Amino acid sequence: MAEFAALAGISERNARDALARCHSGKTWRGFSLEVRKVNGKAYQVNPLTLPDELRQAWNERQPKQSLPAVNKIKLPALFPVLADVAANEIGKQEFREPPKVAWLDDALWKEKLIIPALEHRANTLARGGIIKEIAGRAHVLPDGRTKRFSLKTINNWITAYEKLANETGYGLPALIRRHRTEEKPRVFLSRRFDMACPLPEEQKQLLAATIGTYIKSLWAEAGGLWPKIENLAASKLQELCRESGWPTANMDECSLGRYAIERYAPFGRLHTKHKNAKKHADKFKPRIRLDHSKIQPMEVVVGDVHPVDIVVERKDGSPATYRLIAWYDLATHRLFPTLVLLEKGQGITQADVWASFAAMVSEWGLPEHLYLDNGSEYNGKRSRGFGKAILDSILDGFKKLAALASGIRRFTAEILDLEQYKNDDENAAREGREVIRALPYNAAAKAIEGAFSNVEKVLSLLPGYIGGDRMNQRIPKLGKKTKPYQDPAKFEADFDMALKWYHLLPQQGNLKGKTPNQSFSDYMERGWGATEVDRIALICAMSEEKTIKVQNNGIELSNAYYMADVLIPFIQSKVTVRYAKWAPDMLIFLPNAPDMRGLEAIPLNKAYVPLDQAGAKEQSRREGIMNRHLRDMKAETEKLDMVDEITRSVKAAAPAPKTKFSSRISLGAEVDALEEKNKALPAPKPEKVVLQPGEELDKETSEVSHFMDRFVPPRNFGKVKPLHNPFSEMSKVAEQYSKKKQGAGR
Repeated sequence: MAEFAALAGISERNARDALARCHSGKTWRGFSLEVRKVNGKAYQVNPLTLPDELRQAWNERQPKQSLPAVNKIKLPALFPVLADVAANEIGKQEFREPPKVAWLDDALWKEKLIIPALEHRANTLARGGIIKEIAGRAHVLPDGRTKRFSLKTINNWITAYEKLANETGYGLPALIRRHRTEEKPRVFLSRRFDMACPLPEEQKQLLAATIGTYIKSLWAEAGGLWPKIENLAASKLQELCRESGWPTANMDECSLGRYAIERYAPFGRLHTKHKNAKKHADKFKPRIRLDHSKIQPMEVVVGDVHPVDIVVERKDGSPATYRLIAWYDLATHRLFPTLVLLEKGQGITQADVWASFAAMVSEWGLPEHLYLDNGSEYNGKRSRGFGKAILDSILDGFKKLAALASGIRRFTAEILDLEQYKNDDENAAREGREVIRALPYNAAAKAIEGAFSNVEKVLSLLPGYIGGDRMNQRIPKLGKKTKPYQDPAKFEADFDMALKWYHLLPQQGNLKGKTPNQSFSDYMERGWGATEVDRIALICAMSEEKTIKVQNNGIELSNAYYMADVLIPFIQSKVTVRYAKWAPDMLIFLPNAPDMRGLEAIPLNKAYVPLDQAGAKEQSRREGIMNRHLRDMKAETEKLDMVDEITRSVKAAAPAPKTKFSSRISLGAEVDALEEKNKALPAPKPEKVVLQPGEELDKETSEVSHFMDRFVPPRNFGKVKPLHNPFSEMSKVAEQYSKKKQGAGR
């Protein structure tokens, strides 16, 4: 460990930590070092696994040791033996220089591995102990893989090495892995097929190529396990053999076996790619590594909505599960929750999301970057096909606030000389990306999914947990449903306690075994501070601007009325306000829009119960404000006599023009004279009508009628059945009138 620290230029304490990490399976500076523990305390590292520079420096520091006689060889003497082996690898070509192939590195690595054992005589306890030690640990191969070797394998290497060394003087060729020298394959498809097929080798080779392409296609189209592909391939091979001149070919003879099928199994990835996108994204899609250790708290906050897998009862007794609106801080792994219990047929709205965001900002401060989900609750839609979406206004306001907060943070870092907060190249690359959208159906790219998984492990301890599969819910007993929470308030309290416990649990990754609370505390001790935003400023920034008319009872928006004393002088006038659906408790009045000066918060207009004296007093107070406003306006005016003003205006104007006739239409002089004579005659007096007793005059028709001409029924007519007298005309008329009245329903 001391030598390793000196080679790496680090302290022994850091060297111990580095070797401890490598001993547990991790890496040091991107390299996997082979480390063992001695006496349960000290660490030793295999120098052969060090990086090239350190390994070369270590070799230079080591004293020159004499190897056994069998290993004292000259490299040129090895060329003839290597030439035979190299010819099989690179073809039958003229050999001129030592070939640089992988198997030579493998042989040299094996030789270094067994040299400690060769320093001792055969069949001694010392050699046996070293061989056991070599076989008892994992080794890093030249290609970077880790592998263990059995005692038998190591003994075989040593035996072959010593035998060849005693015969030729050098034993390295014995450690070279031998390769086949024959040009043709050992089998075409399978041993059973090669022995049974009477066709010539050229046709067998053609059949092997054809059926190989067919097997690849089966893997790409069908995927799955090898037996069904083997069955289809055998039937296809039987058909091809019969067409090629082997009419008696059957399924048993054309059976290929498992190896012939699974050698093309990698082509099954095509089936996964085109038929199972979820599996392809989880297992085969290449991904980059993300390092969250270089970001600060609230620098990147991830937002998402997640179902809570715990069943509760609504007020009507129906079962339901909460929706969790979560905000996740990448630097500290803290999670800010907002629980929403939806009614049937409802979903999370944008107002729910941004109300939760405002609550997070009031407690945690303003984030610099938001990584948002691609769901509808995070994406605005343009209204009526034109104009900006409401959510666009919200996000534009957040971007302005975030840019301002980032500038203040950098300014503070420069003043306090805090290196970790200064704007380096990595921070510059994030400039202008205050809001980042997740790709659709790309859950693996969202770090919050890992947080949800950790939270689910905690929530699974609570009663009412049913798991994430709604079609296969967890139940405490077969045949019985999971008992739900009877009181949603009790569940919310338990959820809050479970989340507090989550923040007390150690986590790996960039936290390195710390809890979220410990990590957040460490950042604050190093000088980090959150950016506080006033609620009115947050509403003003993350809202939409509206121009609306003030009515007698205030401003009406979304079936709510807002009123304040400052709006009373603007009744029946249009004003500019800022409105946020996620904050329906107030409006922001902009009396000097768009200068954003003199902002006023407009609360909801309180509704009073009829006959409530408080309502009457409030009404009187508002009228007093209006009257004072009118008096102030009147103080700036003068009393005028409008008749005098009208007369003055008429006299000041030019006289009205007289009509000028350019032509005349007439029926002749005699008609005109008669018309002039009629105009001169006095108006005729109306004829006086003298009424007799019982008569009256209709002023509209000038008709005179007698009261005996019409029938006047008695007071109780229609209520008492009249007497039937066939000889009385009056009785007949009365009976007819009664029937008409009853029949007409009058």
